[in-house]
Amino acid sequence: MPYLHTPIEALSGVGPTRKTAYNKMGIYTVEDLLYHFPRAYEHRGDIRALAESRDEAYRTGKARMATLLTVSTEPRVSRVKGRMTVLKFRAFDESGSCEITFFNQEFLRNTFSVGGVFRFYGRVEAAGKDRYTMTAPAFEPFVESRPLPNRDFEFMFYFDMDASVYSPEFVNLLGQLENQPEQFVFLGCYSEVI
Repeated sequence: MPYLHTPIEALSGVGPTRKTAYNKMGIYTVEDLLYHFPRAYEHRGDIRALAESRDEAYRTGKARMATLLTVSTEPRVSRVKGRMTVLKFRAFDESGSCEITFFNQEFLRNTFSVGGVFRFYGRVEAAGKDRYTMTAPAFEPFVESRPLPNRDFEFMFYFDMDASVYSPEFVNLLGQLENQPEQFVFLGCYSEVI
C-alpha cells in the first residue's frame, strides 16, 4: 500500500515516461498527486451564505461561490420568444432569499421540490436587501453525514463522487467497499447539468 511520501514511480502504471510528465507538473510523491488540482478546479466545498456574495470579489463577478439553499417555492415554467422556456423558483438560507433561473431546461422542473436542500455553485448577484439571484448555477442534492443513533462516535458517511459508474476503477472500488464497512449502500447516480 503506498504511503504519502512514496515516490510517484512506485505506483502501478507509472513508468519513466509518466514519471517525467508528473515531475514537470511538480508531482514527485503520492502526497503531491493527491493535492494536485486541475487548472479549472472549482472548490465547491467552501459553502458560504448568500449575504457573503456582497463581498467585493463576488460583486464584481470575478468569483463564483457555493451556497447551500433550501427550495421554498415550486418551480414554474414560462414560455418566451417562441420555443424558449424559463424555469424559476426561490430558495433560501439564513441570510436571505434567492431567485434561481434556468433557461431552456424545463426538464429540471421535477428535480427541485419544496423543502429540498441543494448545493448551488455559480455567480450570486444582489437584487435588493436580503434578496439575490443566480442564473443557471451548477447544482447537486446535499446529503450530510451524521451520527448514528445510540452509537457514540460512530457516523454514517455519504460520499459524492465524480466518476462514471461503468468505469472499471469505479466497479472495483464498489467491490472493495462492499466488504469493508458494517453497512454499505449505493444510493445511485445523477447527471450534473451546467
